Amino acid sequence: MTWRRDAAIWLGADEASAEQFGHSGGLLMNGIPVVVSQRSVHRDDWLAVASLDKPDGVADDRWHRALLAANGQTMLSADWAWGLSDAGAALLTLGLPREVCDDSHQLSLHLYGLLAITESVRKSAAAAAPLAPKGKDVLQ
Repeated sequence: MTWRRDAAIWLGADEASAEQFGHSGGLLMNGIPVVVSQRSVHRDDWLAVASLDKPDGVADDRWHRALLAANGQTMLSADWAWGLSDAGAALLTLGLPREVCDDSHQLSLHLYGLLAITESVRKSAAAAAPLAPKGKDVLQ
């Protein structure tokens, strides 16, 4: 699908990665896997999902609190939410609006936001780990 391929180019992906994204819907950007796929049989019903492993050195409870805090904020701004995979990876899911379908520039803008939020959660959770006083958590 050329709209996915072109969106990857807008995001700065190399040609081979962009071609693969166009065919499979899977893309790795800044170490974050992203998948764009059809949610249902309806032509204009698509989802984008970014997957994020827990950063090294971050305790499970701190990671879960960071995701809960992020979930509360992201749900206020758009049709997206955080969840956890069976393997424990954080998943940020974005329901793509109809106007994004077949519009590579609009898709790239939505994916940029998805990647920015995902990366900020990863960085903030990792940065908070060494700041916490013994027995305290700065994310509480």
